[in-house]
Amino acid sequence: MGNKWISPNEFSQMIGRAGRPTYHDRGVVYLLPEIANKFDNESEESVAISLLESDVENVHIEYSEEELLEQVLADVCSHSLKDIETIHSFYKNIKIPIDLEMTINELYDKKLIRIINKNNKEEVIPTKYGKAVSMSFLSVQEGSIIKKIITKIKSNLEKKKIRI
Repeated sequence: MGNKWISPNEFSQMIGRAGRPTYHDRGVVYLLPEIANKFDNESEESVAISLLESDVENVHIEYSEEELLEQVLADVCSHSLKDIETIHSFYKNIKIPIDLEMTINELYDKKLIRIINKNNKEEVIPTKYGKAVSMSFLSVQEGSIIKKIITKIKSNLEKKKIRI
């Protein structure tokens, strides 16, 4: 695809998007290699056959500190991880760059999540601000910068008695 061959994972991702779930019960994928066309000493048809026969490769995730903050916030916003215990359980076998408690505390300190005690569990709930950051695919740092700018603009407008 383009100037390099696609990987089995990229191919799987592309074919997984075929069809429209609410309208069709299946999707159709057409693979149109040019016969005898070669790139990097491989023919398109041989690469197409190997993609069709391939399995998805294992994915190895390595988070930076900022990426971990963004991912935990996304997990909380999607309601896939609803409490502190579940967060720890989910990430226990994943290599992470900082302690999960520090991650949770930072999200809490930046007002991206709330923590409430319910049924002897510490439930984690995203704030409206946290949802906005996550849904906009912003990093926590980018969200903080935007929030500071908006707060400053709002303060200046209020000083000038302009309502928004």
